[in-house]
Amino acid sequence: MSTIKRKQPESISPIEEIRSCRRRFLSASPTANIIITMSSPPHITGTITPNQQHTGTPTQPVLTEASTEGNDLSQPTSPLHSDIVQSLQFSMNDLTSMVMTSMQQTQYMNTFAPMVAHALTPFITSTIHDALNPLVAKVADQSAKIEKQRTEIDDLHKSRSELEAKVSKLKDRILTLERCGLDRRVSAQEQGLEELEQYGRRNSLRFQNVSIPESTTDTDETIVNLCKTKLNVDITKEDICRSHPVGRPKRSGKGQIICRFRNWKIKNSIFSKKKLLRGDSDKIFITEDLTRYRQSIISALSDAKRMGYVHSYWTNDGRIFAKASHDDYKSLITSPEDVDTFVCDDNYDYMQY
Repeated sequence: MSTIKRKQPESISPIEEIRSCRRRFLSASPTANIIITMSSPPHITGTITPNQQHTGTPTQPVLTEASTEGNDLSQPTSPLHSDIVQSLQFSMNDLTSMVMTSMQQTQYMNTFAPMVAHALTPFITSTIHDALNPLVAKVADQSAKIEKQRTEIDDLHKSRSELEAKVSKLKDRILTLERCGLDRRVSAQEQGLEELEQYGRRNSLRFQNVSIPESTTDTDETIVNLCKTKLNVDITKEDICRSHPVGRPKRSGKGQIICRFRNWKIKNSIFSKKKLLRGDSDKIFITEDLTRYRQSIISALSDAKRMGYVHSYWTNDGRIFAKASHDDYKSLITSPEDVDTFVCDDNYDYMQY
């Protein structure tokens, strides 16, 4: 007896089942298409509660059907309508379960993620650009301001350096002027002191190459006799305030005697006769009692005369005069620099004495 094998029904996928249910629904009710189009499906929410991982049981989503209160599909108008809505709700539940299950599969994510990324990239890029463009513009504006401020700071540093250089020059100039002013004041004070010192010597004369007596108290008598015998000037010891030798006498016993007379007239009457001593056998000559500064000028004039740059020089009441030639005008000499005007050779320094 032969056994008839029944043909096993082929398994249908959930998607094919949904499509088949939709076709049956559309063919059973003419208004189903309008209902499906106008009415939204019941809102289905769910949470996935994975089982404990150590059990190895695959994770299954747990779905919770949302309230369909107020939805026309929840109020069936006929038994056929009720069956169709219930069938559609079951199909949606199966679709949701299938989607949730597929999202947990690596193959699905590897395929779906690049598509989502490709679709969202332009939007994300545009959004980022829209957000960054104002910031970029603001940064550019700030950079321009910073660059401008940097330029201004550099200009200020340059101006400051220039001002510091000018201030330094002004300080040097002020110091130079102050130094020059101080030098002039010191020179003026020195000149004033020198003139006062010379004024105190205006009644004194120096007699050179005079025989020095053994007793220094006899110098007054020596000056009185010299004036009478060689200068034809009659004076007495009362006309002399004081006299004394200057320095040590030479081996010949001759030396220098300085004499201060009672007044300027007596001194001048004797000094005006000094020309009578030219060619004297004892080589006696008379000079005014000058300060050390004026003696240095006389020394420079003596060197210039010996070199032929000065014709003659002399003193009168402490003042020094000189002539470059016999017919030249006399010049008042107040400093060694005035002597240099008589000198043509710049290599000759009359200040080294």
